[in-house]
Amino acid sequence: MSTNIEQAAKRNRKSMMELYCANKNSVYLFCKLLLGDEQKAAEATTSVFYENWHEVALHATWTEISFHHSLMVIAAKFCWKEMFEDVKQDFDTYKSSPSKYKKVQSKNFCGSIEDGIELLQRVFSQMKPIERYVYLSIEFGSLSTKELAHIINHSDPEIKAIYNSSISALSSYLPTDVGVRLSYPEIKSLLQKANKIQNIPQDAERACVEQIKAISRVHLPPLHTLLFAVSMIVCSFVLIACLICLGIE
Repeated sequence: MSTNIEQAAKRNRKSMMELYCANKNSVYLFCKLLLGDEQKAAEATTSVFYENWHEVALHATWTEISFHHSLMVIAAKFCWKEMFEDVKQDFDTYKSSPSKYKKVQSKNFCGSIEDGIELLQRVFSQMKPIERYVYLSIEFGSLSTKELAHIINHSDPEIKAIYNSSISALSSYLPTDVGVRLSYPEIKSLLQKANKIQNIPQDAERACVEQIKAISRVHLPPLHTLLFAVSMIVCSFVLIACLICLGIE
């Protein structure tokens, strides 16, 4: 059990801020990669944290790993609705529609994290939405196929099949030029590195901080400390009053 989680469950502002700062970038990057839009990702991040604070209140025995995983699950649910709720085509249409592979241009990729992520974003945008969703949810969000099956309301074998097709699609879209090739372990490593340098937009940052202020409370000292402080103040007034009385006499 984490002290920060235990205190956050009691709406301790300091602990909530520490948990937020430790997880904000990964939630935002996950949503950004799934939705392909910075503004939508920022709005999603705010909603995800808001929902998760209410979950924490019910799970004071969580670890910080559990807290992070809950954020990823909530983000995956939110992004699923954003990506597919308004689409009239049936889920099966996405599975059966033919893939048209076109290598992504990579002339600007020089090996930096920023260029690598830009390359991956172009690749992900070419994939079928369902393939991008499943691949990133598993590889970056660390969701299991069973958790995704529950979110999507399809069977575990179907999710595994989509994941396998996402690997094929990723391989087909990635450039093959020497110097810009990315193996699967390198892609995962690149996503992890990007997580450390990714900054949440200021508007979303302000919204999340205001959200914490609204639902939290400032940490107060223990009751016995407060009583002692009050007693000392009262004693000081009494002593001053006595000295004034003695001076008058």
